[in-house]
Amino acid sequence: HLRINKTVNGLGLDEDPPAGWTARESQNAGALFKKAELQWLWVQRLQAGQTLTVVYELVVPASTPAGLFKLSGQLTSFSPRFSVPVVGDAEIRVF
Repeated sequence: HLRINKTVNGLGLDEDPPAGWTARESQNAGALFKKAELQWLWVQRLQAGQTLTVVYELVVPASTPAGLFKLSGQLTSFSPRFSVPVVGDAEIRVF
């Protein structure tokens, strides 16, 4: 979930799962979804007070060894210009 605390233009979310993992989008909060890059882009102006929820499933290749894998990502905006790391579920354990 993301709660907008000021008006923003050109908001983007870029998630970076481990190499070879793919995603299935479930909920995009009105964003354009670029599956190959695992990116969401909101082309509309977002107003203070809005809450955005993006939901997706990660598909882990069957050849992935058991272990703990870290996820990372960035939330960026064109105006006002900013870039901050994504927080939330940052690790996935594969059994």
